[in-house]
Amino acid sequence: MSRPDAPNVDSTETAPEPVAGSGSTLHGFAKSVSQTLGVNLLAYGCNFAAGIITARTLGSDGRGQLVAVMLAPTLAASIVTLGVPSGLIYHIRRKSADAGALYGSGVLTMLLAGLISASIACLIIPWWLDGLSAELRHFAQIYVFTTPISLIGLSTMACLEARGEFLLRSAKLGATAIGYVVSLGGLWLVGLLSPVSAALAHVIVSFVTLLPLLIHLHRQLRPRLAQPIAHVRLLLSFGLKSYVGTFVTRIGSEADRSLLAGFLSASELGLYSIAVSVASVPWMLHTAVTPVLFPALAGSDRAKVPSMISRSSGVTLVLMVAASVGLLAIAPWVVPFVYGPEFAGLTLLIGLLLLRLVLMSFCETLSVGLTAIGRPGVNSALQFVIVPLMIVLLFLAIPRYGLLGAAGAIAIAMCVRAVLLAGAYPLIVKLRVPVPTISGDDMQRLWDRFAARRLRRGGAS
Repeated sequence: MSRPDAPNVDSTETAPEPVAGSGSTLHGFAKSVSQTLGVNLLAYGCNFAAGIITARTLGSDGRGQLVAVMLAPTLAASIVTLGVPSGLIYHIRRKSADAGALYGSGVLTMLLAGLISASIACLIIPWWLDGLSAELRHFAQIYVFTTPISLIGLSTMACLEARGEFLLRSAKLGATAIGYVVSLGGLWLVGLLSPVSAALAHVIVSFVTLLPLLIHLHRQLRPRLAQPIAHVRLLLSFGLKSYVGTFVTRIGSEADRSLLAGFLSASELGLYSIAVSVASVPWMLHTAVTPVLFPALAGSDRAKVPSMISRSSGVTLVLMVAASVGLLAIAPWVVPFVYGPEFAGLTLLIGLLLLRLVLMSFCETLSVGLTAIGRPGVNSALQFVIVPLMIVLLFLAIPRYGLLGAAGAIAIAMCVRAVLLAGAYPLIVKLRVPVPTISGDDMQRLWDRFAARRLRRGGAS
């Protein structure tokens, strides 16, 4: 099936240009993944340190309050992107001469969307988070107006991905993680750490680390609002197709925490957040591949997409399963030792969350392939089946089974989603099913790269 044509702003549209480090070649792809994974390891380490500091200082109740306060802007930012980040990647890769106008229009759209969504969320928060104190609810209403910072950050990161500047993208993630854990440590040392101060530290660090990227792209692209309506229409023509699915996906991804915040206590939400944090360790493998995979697929021949997905998902899943088994084996001893005895007994919950993430990794890779070949609407349509199913399962499971019910409900929904996405390739887009595969050569390349890194580090020391 042919890819739907996107409206043109100019009279011509060029083919995708190879971008240094974008993954246009196998070597470039592997190098970009390696860079992203290295910084992801640093970021996850800092996030764990932040979780330990907040869990040990604030306890499960304070940790849950922090999650609840930060949930509103996180949810608002993730569901009102209008598909602009995907549109930026897709069209900047194809119309690099228009990158400045596209980025400028994208940032303006994100600013307006952020202010509108924050205003709506501000009215909902008193009803939604009625389990919090009046002071925390009022703070959450103010804090939600940081949503535009997150949305502009998403557009900026998308622009960096489209330009192949994965090192800058990774540096921003690493700097944010380091800055946040350092600020939390400082607040703890002076005795000022609280859910409010921790939330403020997060948004301040996020803005400070975003500012250099805004300056960099301003110098490189000279963002402008030339023909803003035409460029916004161009971004949305592609973006809205994927946004429908992204919107529903993000609702589904935050549905567990959102419903837990309404059904259960802040303490239980705090326990769940720590379990999610621990179980997220293998996810760094997936997040290292996806930002590189989409631009690479978007610039590749349509017929090659299934084989690229098969190999990338095969390697990722093998590594994720191995990491999950190892993590689950040590969790009963490590979690209470690191976070405190209050967080003991989370092993079964962590196991269900790990199963969910392994399934989600495969689903997201299949989804990226559909988007890259210009058929984001397929994934969007499937999400209208999966997310309502997930929400119904959560509504049924949380009141009866609590935290375990939430994790199990999402794992079931992910199984259904994986089957539907795999079936969409032969039945709808007329391509073979991208079955995860891994060869001895693939594993040997991974081992050689790991060994080479160790040798370089040994030589440097």
